[in-house]
Order: sequence, then structure tokens, then C-alpha cells
Amino acid sequence: MTVGKRTFLIALTAFFIAIVFWLGIFPPRTPRIFLNQRRAVASIRNLNLAEHNYAAQHPNTGFACNLADLGEHGTEALSRVALVDRVLASGTKSSYHFDIRCAPGVETAAAYTITAVPVEPGITGQYALCTDQSREIWYSEDGSPSDCLATHKPVERKYK
Repeated sequence: MTVGKRTFLIALTAFFIAIVFWLGIFPPRTPRIFLNQRRAVASIRNLNLAEHNYAAQHPNTGFACNLADLGEHGTEALSRVALVDRVLASGTKSSYHFDIRCAPGVETAAAYTITAVPVEPGITGQYALCTDQSREIWYSEDGSPSDCLATHKPVERKYK
């Protein structure tokens, strides 16, 4: 092997090592929108299941009207057993904010809505996601939870 070829191979190897080192320090910013949205849909499915389990365990109060009641730190004795994981019960998971609402002024919650919106619209997620006690999951392309609840576009078409 000539000196020129050896120098070229050493320079090429050093260049690749520098690129790997650079990418290790400054990884490329790849959008994970699709992955975050799929995880948010899975979280909404978990919340629906948790809501129905909670209502079965609490027939006098019905559905839970806030996420904390479904986690480990609920206010009632039975909700100490977590129906959802601690991260989801905090309200933010997979770069989505989750919210549960019930009809105001009702002692026994017979209905609920769950909405999920991206933490950073356009970067961490694009769609607003929503559901209610029917367990059907919908999405809104404009990221609006109210539009999601009004239009009822099934999410299954988007992710299957």
C-alpha cells in the first residue's frame, strides 16, 4: 500500500470517527410525531379502561373526573391501587397533555370526555385526540380538542 492510499484511509477513518462523535453529542432532531400520536392513542385506550374500572369500583361517584384519581395518589382508599401509571396520571405522557372532564355539578358522573393535545403542536404531535364513555377514539387534524369532540373522526382509520 502506498503512502498516499494509507494517508487517504487514515483521513477517511478520522472523518467518520469525527462524524460519529459529532452525532453522539448533537443527535439529529428527528420528528417523532407519528410515534407520539400512536402512544397517545394507546394512553387514551388505557384511560378508557381505567375509567370504566373506576366507575365499577365507585358506583356512588361514577367515573373519575380528574387524572389523579386514576393514579396511585387518588383521594379515595380504593384508588391507591393505580389504574394508570404515574406518568399518565400526572397529565403528560409521550409529549401529549391529557385532560378528563365530567359534567359540572353532578354527584354521580355518568359521562366523561378525555382529550389529548400535543405539548408542542407541529413538533411533538399534530392531532388532537379525544374520547368519551363510548370508548371510541377520535382525532382532529387541526389540533383542536373541541373540533375533535364535535367531528368524531375515528382514529382507527389513521393508525391501522
